[in-house]
Amino acid sequence: MKPVIQTQTGGTGNCFSACLASILELPIEVVPNFFEVRLTDDPDGWWAAVREWLYLYGYGVLVIDDSNGNLSLSLPGFLIVSGTSPRERMHATIWEGGKLIHDPHPEGGGVRAPLDISLLYPLDPSRFNLTWRANSEH
Repeated sequence: MKPVIQTQTGGTGNCFSACLASILELPIEVVPNFFEVRLTDDPDGWWAAVREWLYLYGYGVLVIDDSNGNLSLSLPGFLIVSGTSPRERMHATIWEGGKLIHDPHPEGGGVRAPLDISLLYPLDPSRFNLTWRANSEH
């Protein structure tokens, strides 16, 4: 993960794009601002644009509603955690091990309470970097 600061703030901020750029270690310029590319106000259209772009890089995204606060933010890997920012807008941040590790907004501040969690996963399982330990008894 290479932290990237968002380049747009306000109504069509690109915090989510900055989170994707950070996790995928890409320049922010190659990640679309999905708030601008969506064709309708339909959130499914927005997510369709995100998924279509991620597919080009070999990833999918699983979005989990955490508005009840029932999920553990200590899931393995980098998580994009979205919620209301101190600026009273929806905002995306990156968490790892149950802790905020990167806020792409220049002012920082994180999110007050997580509303959803976006988890990237490789579409090709062989891209998982797993280390298996052989048990000498088996």
